[in-house]
Amino acid sequence: KMGSRSLTSGERLLLRRHLYPSPRLKEGSFLGNVDKISTSMLDTSDDLRTSLEILARESGVGLECDLSRAPIHPALSRFCKGRRSSPYSYVLYGGEDYELLFTVKPARVGSVLKKIPGSFVLGRAVRSKGVSILKNGLRYDLKDARFKHF
Repeated sequence: KMGSRSLTSGERLLLRRHLYPSPRLKEGSFLGNVDKISTSMLDTSDDLRTSLEILARESGVGLECDLSRAPIHPALSRFCKGRRSSPYSYVLYGGEDYELLFTVKPARVGSVLKKIPGSFVLGRAVRSKGVSILKNGLRYDLKDARFKHF
């Protein structure tokens, strides 16, 4: 229950996915196989923003990510609309989902999209350093709302 009302089916779904994530073991194994399909990879268990920064720093590249490419579950859209908040704040700063964030060479994108249902292209590696976040063509500066372990 939330306060004095029961959870909607969408809220129960979101809560279940948050509390009981499904690690992408099969997908990670495929991406990290001997053919080195992915050129870098980590999970987004802390949050996407932090994972993007780590991936860019450790790979020595910049990342340009377009949030409008990220699929938003209808239950999250409804949840956020009822609270007048943005689902993109959950996409960037929510964690505990253990989704995979990875890079592949452009020539491999098509085969990865076919092999891993639900995968999508969030952005691209660029020569500049750091992470740029775009949404519908606009560039955003991100706040530091990372989870601090200690």
